[in-house]
Amino acid sequence: MTGTVNSSEIYSPFSTTTSIELYVWRLGPPNATLANYANPSQFNDDLKILRPSEVLNFTITINCLNEVGDSVIWFFFKASEDEFPSGSYPTSIDQIEDKCNLYYSKLPGGTTKYWLPLHNSYDPYDPDIGTGHSFEQHSWTRKPTTHAFAKANKHAHQKLAVDGITPPAEVFTFHICGVKFLDTNGNGIWEMGIDQPVDGVNLWLLAKTDDGRLVPADGPESPYYGKIKVIEEHGNPVLSGEGGRTLPGYYCFNLNVTKSGEYEFYIWLDESTLPVNYIVYPAIENKSLIINATLIGPIILKTGENEVSYDNNFANYLPPVAVS
Repeated sequence: MTGTVNSSEIYSPFSTTTSIELYVWRLGPPNATLANYANPSQFNDDLKILRPSEVLNFTITINCLNEVGDSVIWFFFKASEDEFPSGSYPTSIDQIEDKCNLYYSKLPGGTTKYWLPLHNSYDPYDPDIGTGHSFEQHSWTRKPTTHAFAKANKHAHQKLAVDGITPPAEVFTFHICGVKFLDTNGNGIWEMGIDQPVDGVNLWLLAKTDDGRLVPADGPESPYYGKIKVIEEHGNPVLSGEGGRTLPGYYCFNLNVTKSGEYEFYIWLDESTLPVNYIVYPAIENKSLIINATLIGPIILKTGENEVSYDNNFANYLPPVAVS
């Protein structure tokens, strides 16, 4: 399985002008037991059918020399560029030019098998409709969309490396990351393409003292004082939006840890940095860690084992104005 990149692609959920790197993977050849699922004559040598319980595993390696940086990777089923009118759906694979994420099935209540596009597949941008497209279910009818795209995502933070050499073993690196977003529909879930990432909100990394107080994790009252150092220029607190350098709404606490062991952290959102009249709450991905509306924790990290914590997301919601 190999991927190709088209660096001129436009990713419409966030921008209709900024180009992004879009990699496309194709699967093949088909499995020898295709006759159990479809007519083998319907398949070309470079196409493959995924059968029940089959899983795709991706390994992505990111090399980042002399710099610590973030990458956000979205995964989606790419939609076919073909379109067929109702009543003229293809019964042969050879009728389809862009053979991309299709299935072979009868329509509800019908008897003839057709080739149909996955209705939850997605094409990032179509110049003729000015946005991306997906398909209506059981049809070849394209529909514009800016949100029906991501089936999974990964926020990766690269460790500092110099000339390809990672830091020495006695120096560990912790990453605690999340997203600050405007929850458009108030459901507490970070939905890319629907919810808007929010910049400019202060978030603090805290630790608990012996008497139960929460204090800045790298401050003189912290039990970890001298053992951890928040690296990069924005320090503790951080600003959602990675200090204005990179990803809107995303934030990361990046720590150099000089003593092995287990560490307990909390993230506090400074509500005074939000616009007025907004309700703030942690997103439900971390509902087991919710302490109150502006505090997530405890986040337990251990050197040499679990050194990253993602999806520490905070949502805010502007309630509708009551009409009297």
